[in-house]
Amino acid sequence: MSSALEWAWMNQKRVITALMALLVYLFLYVSRIDAYAYLWLKPYKTGLLRYLFSFISTLGRGEVLVFFVVLLCLLPKVHLNRREVFWRGVLTLIVAGIVCLLIKVLLGRPRPSLLLSGHYWPHGPSLTNDFFSTPSGHTVEAFALASLFSSWFRKWKPLLMGMALLIGISRVFLLYHYPSDIVVSIYLGSTIGEWMAGLRLPRFARRHVEE
Repeated sequence: MSSALEWAWMNQKRVITALMALLVYLFLYVSRIDAYAYLWLKPYKTGLLRYLFSFISTLGRGEVLVFFVVLLCLLPKVHLNRREVFWRGVLTLIVAGIVCLLIKVLLGRPRPSLLLSGHYWPHGPSLTNDFFSTPSGHTVEAFALASLFSSWFRKWKPLLMGMALLIGISRVFLLYHYPSDIVVSIYLGSTIGEWMAGLRLPRFARRHVEE
């Protein structure tokens, strides 16, 4: 009975979190706080902060995140099945990337750079990169991996989540995404990471892990 109640509570919590993320997203979007944030940040597009956030943003690129997965597998004090770490990490990034791309295409939200051209509302479906504002791929993948790693290394969770958050903030500062994009990306990434941490690996990956 206790396990059933725990399961029901966890599902209820997930639904509440999803609704809250969606409501914050819609509030920032519809109220045009997103647009005001872009106009406020636009003058800071150049300077030292831009170089700093450009570096942080690079850490959220897919190939860099794969490098972090491989690096974790090579650390000498990691007492885990290294093959499982690799496969779960890589599959998490693949799933996050696919989910991201599907939402981007279907929604077709214009990026902030198109705001002054009069493009603010969705134009989906769209296959154009200029209309791929929601969600932020860098942020989704960073939070997915941070959430996955946090399930193994709980002491690292503040550091992992903090780094993922910095990547999300960098995407807003560099004017690639609106604040609301980051809100929904944090939710998506964290959910995918938690899901992948408990998911049974596909047969082809399980075969390599169990060899």
